Amino acid sequence: MWGWRDQRHGSVFVAQSTVPYSGGGAFAAVAICNGEWICRYTGRPVPASVVRSDPACQAGYVKRVGGPYIDARDPHGRLRLADGRLVDTHAFTHADWEALPMRGVVWEGAAELSRFIQQAPLGVRANVVLRGSDVVATADVPPGAELF
Repeated sequence: MWGWRDQRHGSVFVAQSTVPYSGGGAFAAVAICNGEWICRYTGRPVPASVVRSDPACQAGYVKRVGGPYIDARDPHGRLRLADGRLVDTHAFTHADWEALPMRGVVWEGAAELSRFIQQAPLGVRANVVLRGSDVVATADVPPGAELF
């Protein structure tokens, strides 16, 4: 089992999500076992009062991680591609994600690649869960599978 200090670099990559009408998605780069710690959901803490009143918090990056809410929007962060280039994905369209020439391997900023974990589509069982700010597998996840 991996601990929170073992950042497990290389266990997750980012590419176009398989979820219709979404942008980037987080995928398993290696086999991940049920119950295994994957990464942390990081970002800026946000009070519940702000989450309820700020429309920007409804965009999908704000998650409740135990007691506090965490906003992983990270507008100054950038995705580092496998060839070392930095890409600003904040305004990416579906077509931009489709045209991305390679995987994103690191998020450079205040958040982590976990910000790309999508909500499972209807009829698809989630394979990860937030336990506090830890992202943990709820099923065996083969390499290349999207994390939901």
